[in-house]
Amino acid sequence: MNTETTFFCNEYSGIKSIKNAEKYAAEVELDEVYHNNRPVKNGIINCPYYLVKINGKTVPAYATRSAHGIHSFVYVNIENPKDNFLLNVEIIALEKSMVLKDKTPKTVVLPLSNGITANVEKGKVSAIINKTGSYSFAFNDEHYEPITFFVKYAEDKKELFGDYEIKYLYPDDYQSLEKREMLNFERENTVYYFTKGRYKIDTISLPSNSMLYLENGAYLEVMPSLYAGKNYALFTHDATNVKVAGRGIIDFSACCGGETSSKVLVQNKIGLMFRDSNNISFTGITVINCSSWTLNFVDCENVYVKDIMILGYRVFSDGVMLSDCVNGLVEDCFARTGDDAFEVKSIGVKNYTDNILFRRNACWTDKAQGYGSIFECNHGTKNVRFEDCSVGFALATWSDHVSCLVIQLGNLPNRLVNNIYFKNIEIYKSINASIINHHIGGTGPTYFGYGLIDDIYYENIEAKINNGAVLRVRTCDEKNCKIGNIYLKNIISNGKRLTNENLHDNGVFIDKVVGGYDLTKLHID
Repeated sequence: MNTETTFFCNEYSGIKSIKNAEKYAAEVELDEVYHNNRPVKNGIINCPYYLVKINGKTVPAYATRSAHGIHSFVYVNIENPKDNFLLNVEIIALEKSMVLKDKTPKTVVLPLSNGITANVEKGKVSAIINKTGSYSFAFNDEHYEPITFFVKYAEDKKELFGDYEIKYLYPDDYQSLEKREMLNFERENTVYYFTKGRYKIDTISLPSNSMLYLENGAYLEVMPSLYAGKNYALFTHDATNVKVAGRGIIDFSACCGGETSSKVLVQNKIGLMFRDSNNISFTGITVINCSSWTLNFVDCENVYVKDIMILGYRVFSDGVMLSDCVNGLVEDCFARTGDDAFEVKSIGVKNYTDNILFRRNACWTDKAQGYGSIFECNHGTKNVRFEDCSVGFALATWSDHVSCLVIQLGNLPNRLVNNIYFKNIEIYKSINASIINHHIGGTGPTYFGYGLIDDIYYENIEAKINNGAVLRVRTCDEKNCKIGNIYLKNIISNGKRLTNENLHDNGVFIDKVVGGYDLTKLHID
């Protein structure tokens, strides 16, 4: 193994250090007016808990708010050949650390499937990383003061840009009526290249055959819209061959989130939206504190998402959402969100969601679901796979419909969700009501809803620490909804495998139809 690893870390200018970490984290707590969605300053800060070294070199470590404390992170880019690198990671406690300083806590590196063992000393943790992926260090089986290392290969710009012309953009305030039009890009065969530095933006639009590239150090602060109709930080409609790539940050902290926008005189931002488009890719970007659904693809074909990191706490800040899309791949991403993490649904007007694969993704869920087909179902959903994914900590307890792996619907009668596969899913700790949930109840946890669920497959699902049930099935009414075949193979919770014999102790069936759910359609292997 070559120990002369060449790497660089994402680094941003103007990031502050804070004196009071608890006060910073507490800014997400509920209040009567804003319901934790109000604008906040300092979307990211310098990591308050740790000094981080890689191969003996001090590297930039940052942190941001989650719904349960502060989450720290380091984005590492490997420049070595793709089969040969080694990172000796050291996490050294600073004065503000309550978990690691002067202690030797139990330490795990998630996902466990990465096979990384941490060496724990008083005030210091170290580990060797030699593969790309996300590596989240967690202490004492709790979610307090974690740090995630996001390790990826650096991009080959020459290969990425091809023969496109490059148009450089430079740090500035692009909110004014005149300057915001500068970000309404129209020229094709062009890379719109944001150089490192701080930007204030309203909305960016991209044409066909174009690329938005955020250089390492490019920091885009999304500002509240002052003009009607500008509700997306990034918008593409009816376009072909559009790429977003780089190693920059898009930060929504200055915006209002969720339902809060109705209480203030600004337009809400609905994340990053690709609609009615074909051949779309989104890679390498970090998104902070999105004010609503984060990365959205609606009525699109041939979608590719890779190596993105999403961190946020706001209500409705879902991570990656594909709706009415055909042919999609989402891989090697990390998300800690204030809502659902990786999902499909059907809110569009054209397609039936079909042939979507999520693989090697990792999530921590503070308020909602990890992976699944979730509620809205205008047309239907089929042939979706979630493979080799993980849930670190699933912390939502506000409703019994919230789970790690879910099939939930129904806003329209007779809409079908079928042939959905969950395979090789690792869950470290869940305090949800269950780890697997099938729920027909409208677009929220009510006792009204519609839809059909059939042929749902689970294989090799393991929850190391599960404080809830293994399986929940909730039907609604006999006329408008039905749950059919569910297949469960090698489902393990707290070290015990689910069987027909122990189903009574591990399954919850809430029946709102005459006769209830037909247990002959539940197949346990």
